[in-house]
Amino acid sequence: MLSYPAKIVRDKREGGYRVSFVDFDNIFTDGETLEEAIHNAEEALNCCSQLQCERNKNFPSPSRKKGRNIYQIHLAPPLAVAIILRHMRGKLSTAEIAKKTGINEQSYKRLENPCQCNPTIKTLEKIAKFYNKNLTVDFKMPNQN
Repeated sequence: MLSYPAKIVRDKREGGYRVSFVDFDNIFTDGETLEEAIHNAEEALNCCSQLQCERNKNFPSPSRKKGRNIYQIHLAPPLAVAIILRHMRGKLSTAEIAKKTGINEQSYKRLENPCQCNPTIKTLEKIAKFYNKNLTVDFKMPNQN
């Protein structure tokens, strides 16, 4: 799961909580409760991330900031997959990746578009093998910790 650190602080003057992101200077939100602030942070991060991807803008790698008032906010899986693939591809073209992995180029391009990203496990296995990475899918059985 791809996540970005957000600073969530209590607003003592107006009440509620304010949210800002460590890696983005343009994503802010708030909430009446901490839970609402975290939920709104997820929505804000996902909406802004999707716009960044649609505009084909570069996306920062998440910083590893930890500490007081820092919460990890997760990206939705289609966004996470698209962003991770873009980072791994680096300066290679989509055509080069498609050819080397045996994936149709149009299919590969859809993987980097969060609105169209719907990869199969087999496709992700091909890409992981090309990059010499392990593919990990994490599900938990019901009633399992």
